[in-house]
Amino acid sequence: MLIFASGTIANSRAMMGQVRDLVTTFDRPAACIDANHGWQADPVASMRDPHRHKLEQVGALIDRMWADGVRTFVIALPESRPEERADQQSRAAFWFQRTASQPAYALDIDSTVRVQHGGTWTKETFDAAIKNAVKALRPEQAMKPWMPEPPVYQTERLTLTWPTTPQLDQYYQAIVGTDIFDTLLWNGPSTPQDMHDHWVMCRQEFARGAEHMLSLAIIERASGVMIGGCSLRPQRLNGAWHDLWDIGYALAKPWHGKGYATEAVRVLVDAAFKERKAERVYANAFVGNQASRRVLEKLGFALDGTTRAAVAKAGGRRDEWLMGITRRDWQGS
Repeated sequence: MLIFASGTIANSRAMMGQVRDLVTTFDRPAACIDANHGWQADPVASMRDPHRHKLEQVGALIDRMWADGVRTFVIALPESRPEERADQQSRAAFWFQRTASQPAYALDIDSTVRVQHGGTWTKETFDAAIKNAVKALRPEQAMKPWMPEPPVYQTERLTLTWPTTPQLDQYYQAIVGTDIFDTLLWNGPSTPQDMHDHWVMCRQEFARGAEHMLSLAIIERASGVMIGGCSLRPQRLNGAWHDLWDIGYALAKPWHGKGYATEAVRVLVDAAFKERKAERVYANAFVGNQASRRVLEKLGFALDGTTRAAVAKAGGRRDEWLMGITRRDWQGS
């Protein structure tokens, strides 16, 4: 749960500590992130520029506390005009969510306390007001996180974009329990929730800009069914950018052998060279996966070599073909 505390009281570190302690009595453990004082971070201003260090700093704090088991965060954002506050909190909810099912709420502390107690209060009345407000939070009161405009690519038979909730659930049913993961580095999702949580991260990565990962659902236009997924991922060598990108893709079994993979991967290759200034794009396929190798060769990829014992799978370590295409190859194709 994310609770965005606003109001002049939220600017008091002592009061925010009380709010955190009160929330903790309902949902342990809870953490308080004070963007006004504690870490000198300003996520509201940073939301106008996703590359700002301060936004990353607050996100990194949430990541660390999430790893320690914290699931409730009380976040005091810098005070803003009332007409801007809802949009700023909605954007913060987008950046700070870690799962698709993590609700976000706005809590106006000034209003909560003053409405109930006529503008004056003691510690006891303050505690009672906040406890009642937190206890009264319901799913229908959760705010809708801001969402960037999704990428959309159209081919003759496919739409590549972000999936809807029903499309993801249907895709999970199409792939769970099948053997498609025998030929993939990915071992598959453990639960349907894994799929939805993964796409929270995918949307955040996309919103950070063109130097970050692009993930797309492969949707059959005729049926509206999600038949697969693909991603274009930036790669670093020794911590430095070299305009290298890696492609990954997977299709549910009923749609194998129809040319859909070639159609989808062509979109990613073009996006890498046209939109992301790639100089080289590569993809890996397990040795013996002739179908995947043929897809890549149709698009101009060449075999650059074989990496032995590259990946551990259930049946033992697997060798991989390293397939690559350069900008010169792409321009000449």
